[in-house]
Amino acid sequence: MVTKKLAKTEPKAVEAYAILDPERMNDAIDVVAENLGTGGVQIGQLDRITIPPGGGLAFNVQTETGIKPFQTITGIIVLAPQQNAYWEQTMEDNPGAAPICFSADSVTGIGDPLGTGQAGPYPCATCPKNVWGSDPKGGKGKACRDLRPLFVLQPGDFLPVIVQTSRMSLKRVASYFTLLARKGIPYFGVVTEIGLAQAKNDAGIVYSELTFAMKEAVDKEKRPLIKQYQEILKTHAAQPPAAAEVTGAPPAGTAGEEDYNPFAEEDEDRLHCPGEPPPAD
Repeated sequence: MVTKKLAKTEPKAVEAYAILDPERMNDAIDVVAENLGTGGVQIGQLDRITIPPGGGLAFNVQTETGIKPFQTITGIIVLAPQQNAYWEQTMEDNPGAAPICFSADSVTGIGDPLGTGQAGPYPCATCPKNVWGSDPKGGKGKACRDLRPLFVLQPGDFLPVIVQTSRMSLKRVASYFTLLARKGIPYFGVVTEIGLAQAKNDAGIVYSELTFAMKEAVDKEKRPLIKQYQEILKTHAAQPPAAAEVTGAPPAGTAGEEDYNPFAEEDEDRLHCPGEPPPAD
């Protein structure tokens, strides 16, 4: 649950995030422009942190000294675009494939999802591939995938990492953001700790899903700086991912998206703020 009062970011914490200081924010923009050139931030070059398979409880994170396991990822979620992507082949068959239709905003898809020979644009709301029950494997889910990559800026960094959400974690992302919205807090207005928890589907197969906890709030006067930083990312964040960059396909032995039910009652005990007891039954 969201507490009524969140502790304001202490000076030391503010110093850890370059984009929360106007002078260092300009330095960050200059460094990005100098190192990455006129092409700007290339999303494909950002480190991606994926959900481990088989119920794993540690992220594999690229560090300066190699890949290391981390139980949590802490930082400011500076961008969390809602997207849709449709792959004609399964990701296992062609992991390097780009989607044949992609929507950067979950509103308008660009591509040819229906095989008509005409490459859109198509309204996502009325696309047959975006309807529950259209899963080609016979599940209750959709043929088109809902995506919500989380661009997480960690302390001391100028560029974010991308935490790739799975289909089973989408509801938890939405629940966490809803809890924040209920208190009038944008998702980028807090430092968030992202962890992992084990879950089990009806077939008894264990898989991992994301958990979220607020660590501290960002002062309101600092939020415009984050909005400015968002503008640097938004255009490039609209690039469609390759199949291998999107994780969270249903565990082996399941059908489609049956583990992700957007209408299921939310279990909020893993979304509450640290130090606050979970809601009573």
